[in-house]
Amino acid sequence: MNRTAIFFAIFAALILPLSACGKKGPPLPPSSPIPPEIVDLKIALDENLMTLTWRVAGHDGEADFIPAGFWVYRSQSALSAPACENCPQRFQKAADIPVENRRIRTTYMELLKKGFRYGYKVSCYMDTGNEGAASVVVAVDFPGPEEN
Repeated sequence: MNRTAIFFAIFAALILPLSACGKKGPPLPPSSPIPPEIVDLKIALDENLMTLTWRVAGHDGEADFIPAGFWVYRSQSALSAPACENCPQRFQKAADIPVENRRIRTTYMELLKKGFRYGYKVSCYMDTGNEGAASVVVAVDFPGPEEN
């Protein structure tokens, strides 16, 4: 009887791991589309008016699913502060750009204050709340005396 118990214990130890599900991944429902990637983020400055433009990867205007909107994130630091390349930037949501009537707007404009360094990144989100990966960061320095 002792041999039988040992045999079943070894058998169970070998078979149970083989029957476990091997698929691992993030906890997203299968029907949740993955938000598309933001590409070609560009920044332009005309006097104190900053304009961001970007594209949605793989979007040809006739996609099966369209993002619900875009979040624009901004970091702002004084030019008078010493630059720190290895320091993390603190980003805050600057804008929520909803997609209305399936028309994707891929621009954002903002008036900048003199004396600051600005960094921007963009991500898109779906109706389910899933947020896509953030774009690369683009930056611009707007020299001059600091404005409050």
